[in-house]
Amino acid sequence: MQRLIFGRIIVALIAGFMLAQLAALILGWMLPGAQIAYRSQRDSGSDLFLLDVHRRVELNLTRTRFADEFAPAWSPDGRRIAYASDMDGDLDLYVLEVYSGHSTKLTDNRAWDSSPAWTADGQALAYLSNNRTGQSIMRLDMDEPTSEPETIIDLRGFEGPPDWSRQGENLVFTLDIDFESQVYTLQTAERGAHPQHLTYLNDYRATYATPAWSPDGSKIAYAYATLGAREVFVVDLSSGEAHNLTHNRGDDGEPAWSPDGTRLVFWSNRDGNYELYLMRSDGSGLRRLTYHPSNDSAPAWRPVR
Repeated sequence: MQRLIFGRIIVALIAGFMLAQLAALILGWMLPGAQIAYRSQRDSGSDLFLLDVHRRVELNLTRTRFADEFAPAWSPDGRRIAYASDMDGDLDLYVLEVYSGHSTKLTDNRAWDSSPAWTADGQALAYLSNNRTGQSIMRLDMDEPTSEPETIIDLRGFEGPPDWSRQGENLVFTLDIDFESQVYTLQTAERGAHPQHLTYLNDYRATYATPAWSPDGSKIAYAYATLGAREVFVVDLSSGEAHNLTHNRGDDGEPAWSPDGTRLVFWSNRDGNYELYLMRSDGSGLRRLTYHPSNDSAPAWRPVR
């Protein structure tokens, strides 16, 4: 009898703990910078997960079998996540309603669409689109997602994932031309505007990747690789000074800013497989966030509502 009562108590405690985890994830968005969406390669594919930084609990958001999800991007209100998935064969864009778990397909064509980025007002997405003629950065109106996407820019070379500034219609992205990767910005409000090369990031021996605006628009975080390892850098746009934040023999990449601009999350293989790490925006206070044997990548902070 005592064993039966004890067993029921254990079951009740486990059930209560699981409910507490779920409640923490659902309500945790009210805490500043408390949650991070990311991609994790587990089981038969890769899914999008939600990690509560403070409580160290996670939730699988997509649970698609035999499919891969990529590049989660939060809407400014923190209620939706745009992402790419090959669940229907081609790589297309979807948007997930976080509270209901319902996903809606946004693009459906023969091109491969990926790397979505929201405008500051949440009314549109910029994204990469690959087709037989090359690669473009497109714009999709989220108020009318069934409307025809608009081409923002179509350039010779390979364009890296775009990121919108929070202050206006500025995009930052990388462009690979003749095996050289450089960082460019683009004023999308000006019709016919040309990409502007960030001239102080001009190491032509290096590969630049995944640039991301700081919330106040004064800095850009990015990954930088030469013949050695890939590192995370931050450049101050007023002075042009760039600083290495990671100083690590392993590979570090895909930096993403916290909503208040005081921290960065990124992936690193410094401990073997690819895990997520957190640090202050000056590189101090390094902390490992994930401990799963799978590879974790593409972190994205949930905005503060």
